[in-house]
Amino acid sequence: FLVYFMAIESAKFRRKVVPGDVLELHITTKRGGGKVWKFHGRAEVEGELACEADFTAMMDMPK
Repeated sequence: FLVYFMAIESAKFRRKVVPGDVLELHITTKRGGGKVWKFHGRAEVEGELACEADFTAMMDMPK
């Protein structure tokens, strides 16, 4: 699949992330069907929330 980010909404940055930090991404599907999907994502460092956002992406097959 090719993934195209279409929108980022409600982005909140809570913690500074520096080189050497291990960033854990947690993504859940909010709504999907067809090519356009909505997700909620969280990024954590050492169990502490670094940022979170809702985003929309379109998925397509390469031709």
